[in-house]
Amino acid sequence: MVFTKLDAVFLFIWLFGALSILFVPRKNRFVLWASIVLVIISISLIQLTAESRSIQVGFLQYLPSRSVIKLLFALFFSIMLQQLLLFSPKRKIAVKIDKLGTHLAKFSYTLYLTHYPLGGLFHYLGFPKSEQINALSIGLYLLQMLICLVVAYILYLGFEKHTAVVKKYIKAKI
Repeated sequence: MVFTKLDAVFLFIWLFGALSILFVPRKNRFVLWASIVLVIISISLIQLTAESRSIQVGFLQYLPSRSVIKLLFALFFSIMLQQLLLFSPKRKIAVKIDKLGTHLAKFSYTLYLTHYPLGGLFHYLGFPKSEQINALSIGLYLLQMLICLVVAYILYLGFEKHTAVVKKYIKAKI
C-alpha cells in the first residue's frame, strides 16, 4: 500500500536524473552558476508553497503548482550535477571532499537498501520523532545517520565489495 501514496511527480523527477546521462553537456561556468541559483530559488519556492509555513507572502497565488516547482527543481538540479561532474577539483580541500565522496559512493547502494529498515528499527526502539530542531534532535539525527552509515558499510564489506569477483566467477562458469 505504500506505493499508492507516492506522488507521480517523483517518477518524472527520477526520469530527469536517468535521462541526464544521455545528454553530455559542455563545461560551462555560466550554466553551472545559473543552475545553482535556480536550484536555490526552486528550493525556496518549494518551501514557501508547503502547507505549513510561518511566513505569509502575497505572491503565492501567482506561482505554478508545487508539483511544477518540484519538476523545475529536479531539472535544475540535474543540470547542476551534470556541470559539477565536468569540473575536476583542484584545491586541497576539494580533492579531499572528492575522495571522501568517492569512498562513500562505493557503499551508497547498500546504504539505500538499509536506511529505511533501520529507520523502522529506530522507531521500534523508541527513537523519538523530533517536533522541533534543537541540540537533542540534531544529536539523535546524527546518531541515527552514523548508525546507518556503519551498518551499511559493514554489509558492503561482506557483500557489495565482492560484486566484481562474483561477476568474474559467474562469467568464467558460463
